[in-house]
Amino acid sequence: SYVISFGGCNMRCGFCANREGVEFPDRGRPLDVEFLRSRIMEAARRGAATVNLMGGEPTCSLFAVARLFDGFDCPLPVIWNSNFYFSPEVAEVIKALADIFLADLKFGNQECATRLASAPRYLETVHANLLAVAPGSDLILRHLVMPGHFDCCTAPVLDWTSRNLPGVEVSLLETYFPPAGSDDGELKRPIRAEEIRRAREYALERG
Repeated sequence: SYVISFGGCNMRCGFCANREGVEFPDRGRPLDVEFLRSRIMEAARRGAATVNLMGGEPTCSLFAVARLFDGFDCPLPVIWNSNFYFSPEVAEVIKALADIFLADLKFGNQECATRLASAPRYLETVHANLLAVAPGSDLILRHLVMPGHFDCCTAPVLDWTSRNLPGVEVSLLETYFPPAGSDDGELKRPIRAEEIRRAREYALERG
């Protein structure tokens, strides 16, 4: 996959693995439409299978992404790699821009979303966007398994997905590692093998 990483994000997850790119988006280079198009074409010639738009959060650079693909006959499927925390209007735009949606559903309740990511109205926003994009789309849902958050986040996420998005592929991310200097309760330790095993078993039970 040819990866394009965009700076900036509309969430502030305390456990973010890309904090520098999120908090200091101006450290990247300005988007050069013709340069990126040429790189995409070259990647296709070299055997790349997709173009992966990620961040940060690509939604924060939506205008630039629209410029990139406007009038461009992209030879590769486009992946929208996103937290899905955006407006309904953005959901309609990206449905026309992307071929594959790689979406995060990080939290299973609003209290964790507010406390850990400064994301008001998180559940209603992300749920609505997932439901808007899912019909007829190639959607893959990711969930980061976090230490101490099975009952409040992992189980509710898997329950909701099973009820509302049957058949959608779910990917459990088992790579959580606490950021340097973290002092946020359970999140200051690595994920344990038994927590990963519990999440896997619950996911299989929910289909």
